[in-house]
Amino acid sequence: MRALLSSNLQKICREIDTVTVVGSVHPMRLFTIDIQTEDMEVTDDPLANVSIKEKKAIRDEMRKRLHEKLYKGEITTWVEFNNDRDFLELRKNVDAKFEFQFAKAYRQYIDGDWKAAGAALKKLVEWRPKDGPSVNLDKIVNQRQKAVKPEGWPGYRELTSK
Repeated sequence: MRALLSSNLQKICREIDTVTVVGSVHPMRLFTIDIQTEDMEVTDDPLANVSIKEKKAIRDEMRKRLHEKLYKGEITTWVEFNNDRDFLELRKNVDAKFEFQFAKAYRQYIDGDWKAAGAALKKLVEWRPKDGPSVNLDKIVNQRQKAVKPEGWPGYRELTSK
């Protein structure tokens, strides 16, 4: 539930679809947090020469201290994320312009302007061919529906299988 996240974490969530699942009539908004794993900086494991049992004990203690700080309000998850080298490395190539264009195309899709959404999604896929949400919506809008919204489009897709 995105609503449970802090406002800073909500800002990095990208809405990627709205669906109903099998057995439900209530639309559910789907979000992702963009990361990339290509061209990540390789680093040495500081615990490489430590036994598995010792690693577990060290990580358990680190997790315990982190939870204590979070519960006492000494730090926030947002601050922790922004001080985490791995998290920053995973998000180093996030492109605000791409995300803005995706949000615009997504709004057109939800609002039923599939002709405009189809053209925008095609450009997004050319821009980033490995972006799963863009590729998926492009398939739905352009390939299955030929940029024509279904009759009676309710602003969400009904998923009919698990």
